[in-house]
Amino acid sequence: MAAEEADVWCRRVRRVTAGGCPGAWLSPPDLQQQQQRGQLQSDVLALHPALLQQAPARSQPGPGEGSAKGSSGVSPAPAPGTDGKTLTGDFSRPCSLPLEDGQHRDLRYISPATVASLLCGQLAGVVEEYVVVDCRYPYEYAGGHIKGALNLYREEQLARWFLPDPLGTTLCPRSSVLIFHCEFSSERGPQLCRSLRRMDRDANRYPELWYPELYVLRGGYKEFYQHFQDLCEPQGYIHMRHKDFRAELRNYQRRKQPWSLRRIRKELFKPLSQGLPSHSNIPDSQRGTH
Repeated sequence: MAAEEADVWCRRVRRVTAGGCPGAWLSPPDLQQQQQRGQLQSDVLALHPALLQQAPARSQPGPGEGSAKGSSGVSPAPAPGTDGKTLTGDFSRPCSLPLEDGQHRDLRYISPATVASLLCGQLAGVVEEYVVVDCRYPYEYAGGHIKGALNLYREEQLARWFLPDPLGTTLCPRSSVLIFHCEFSSERGPQLCRSLRRMDRDANRYPELWYPELYVLRGGYKEFYQHFQDLCEPQGYIHMRHKDFRAELRNYQRRKQPWSLRRIRKELFKPLSQGLPSHSNIPDSQRGTH
């Protein structure tokens, strides 16, 4: 290993070590952020006591997860020497937001209460910039969404918004915390979260990332709307399978199929005689003789 690469590696190890050794490497601002996160949980539960019974216990990685990693590259496994803390995607620091248990173990989940605290400015000292990405279809978004959320439901939209153009500029600050969700945060939101992480990995030298903190909103818009309806605009909720939007749903789901697959299916099921003249319609003068 070259001397320059060894020096970079040592600096990364020191940053990782800082996550779990407060007395040795943790700086005063990091200690202050940990205290603010602890106070946040108490304040939110005091304002919304119903969440105290509904919120699951904070996610704790199991044994052996330190080397496990999902295909998406969003693995929440803690690194050795971090006292069990979950690190960001570039392994440079612990996650800024408190984590929750979720359906997909390779993703990081946060609660509706945490998102509500971001919207109310209670985490301004912990998270400087954040973006809520609503992965539902436009008719669902128009019927009600989290205030300030972006409606991005296709991979090319993610790439256009978050990845740099040929001039190196992006529409979104690269240091932003990104929070994905769909109706239940069970399929569309997690899929697009993985897609962005994959594109980010492909565009950077491992383990560097433009967006090291990707989260999924636990329970999706449905659960957020149940507890924080006043933080939605308009204050409504349209289900993906609403009977008034069946045509729109079919249209959006059809677009999700790869173009190559659609062409193959079209060719396979196309009548063989299509475009050929019928034998009965060929004049006798043009028919072959035997």
